[in-house]
Amino acid sequence: MKYVLGIDVGTTGTKTLLIRRDGEVVGSGYQGYELITDKGGIVEQDAQAWWKAVVFATKTAIKDLPDKSQIVALSLSTQGGSSLLVDKNNTPLGNSLTWMDSRAEPEKEEIAQAFGYDGIYKKTGWPLHSTLDASKLLWHKKHNAQALAKTDKYVSTIEYINTKMTGECIVDPTNGAIRQLIDIETSEWDKDIMAFLGVTESLMPTIKETGEIVGNLTASAAQELGLRADVVVYNGAHDQYSAALGVGAIDAGDMVLSTGTAWVTLGITQQPMFTDTRIAPAKHVVGSLWGALTSIPVAGAALDWFKKIAGEDYDAINENAATRMENASDLFFYPYHIGARLPKRLKNAKAAFVGLSLEHDKFDMYRAVMEGVVFQVKLTMDDYAANGTSIDTLLMAGGATKSKLWMSILSAVTGVTIYKSDHPDAACIGAAMIAAVGSGMAEDYKQAKQIFVKSERIEPADKAMSDFYADKYERYLNAWDKMSKMYI
Repeated sequence: MKYVLGIDVGTTGTKTLLIRRDGEVVGSGYQGYELITDKGGIVEQDAQAWWKAVVFATKTAIKDLPDKSQIVALSLSTQGGSSLLVDKNNTPLGNSLTWMDSRAEPEKEEIAQAFGYDGIYKKTGWPLHSTLDASKLLWHKKHNAQALAKTDKYVSTIEYINTKMTGECIVDPTNGAIRQLIDIETSEWDKDIMAFLGVTESLMPTIKETGEIVGNLTASAAQELGLRADVVVYNGAHDQYSAALGVGAIDAGDMVLSTGTAWVTLGITQQPMFTDTRIAPAKHVVGSLWGALTSIPVAGAALDWFKKIAGEDYDAINENAATRMENASDLFFYPYHIGARLPKRLKNAKAAFVGLSLEHDKFDMYRAVMEGVVFQVKLTMDDYAANGTSIDTLLMAGGATKSKLWMSILSAVTGVTIYKSDHPDAACIGAAMIAAVGSGMAEDYKQAKQIFVKSERIEPADKAMSDFYADKYERYLNAWDKMSKMYI
């Protein structure tokens, strides 16, 4: 019996799954690590902790498998946009500046002056931001020149771990895109951006497609991991793209909805999608398809915020709010705690309840919060449709899938087919699918989906509930159209 490993090197920890060729998860391991924060937007991480966690999680996942020679391949899912300088031995020259580190705000503005915000977005697929690697590389040149002078490669998480495993410094297009240094159309380092930054391509890793062979494990890596050196490492993907595979989003018109503090959406498109709302396109893992990534920053966080104010546990919230559809019919909530992205981008917008009366209680308000978050999902889907991609299937993972109420509201508001993942570690599943297809364990991603993806279809909403929410959504938009003028 053959096995593959899916390893997700995330922001707060690393998870490894050992998966049998029939799709059964037979082992798992996890180790967390810390963020190093300070004033001035500093959010760093010790990259060596990533590797230690990979070793621990992998050893834990495989410890009960008697014959380690049955493990034939592995692949990585990784956080994107967390970068560091390394020397010729892949030794970090300082901490990683994570994808949350915003110290490079002045450098971002310099890049904007040279290329324009729209120019960088159209080249790289990501809106220009101080947390991404072009801005951070310019920061290194100004403030960390001594380390930069000793640098052999400027890498992100996947390159660092690929090199630790195989000795080959390789990145994939999905992680390359978020670095904001490649031309996403050609999957090559952008010569204009590199010239502006004053660096050559020799500083950067080699770009290979997801699923290509990175190499075999080195003898030292194999010994550390407890694996044989003939295990093949296949090039992985950014964690959101890995999670897309892990929930089965392999066809145009699919949309992944990962629910947590923020709700992240990844739509699958036929071509790169550039929009006024700055949806981020990148090559999808599958064939000629593309992904289009965006988020609802305050989604799960909105319910958590109100829960802290009003109390009650989640079981009570779901049970009582489920009975309040009619009572809360004229009550609206706008989750714009940190500004609005849709229907239009308004950075000064504020969260608000609208339509409160003395007859409402906290469970009416809970329901309005849940509806408000779902309306943001609908706004996002409308944005995709306006830009040429109609979403017909929603594939979900994360904490919100445990709420029957939230799922029923989503079904009624969106009107599309919804599946929820039965496994909480979709990114690991996706990474394992990459290894399975690469090693021939699965013929292609369609077959890999049949083997590895376990999901449950959500019962469609009845017509009365769908009609109710079609009307309420229109009133939600109309009310915001009037309110939003306060923030223009």
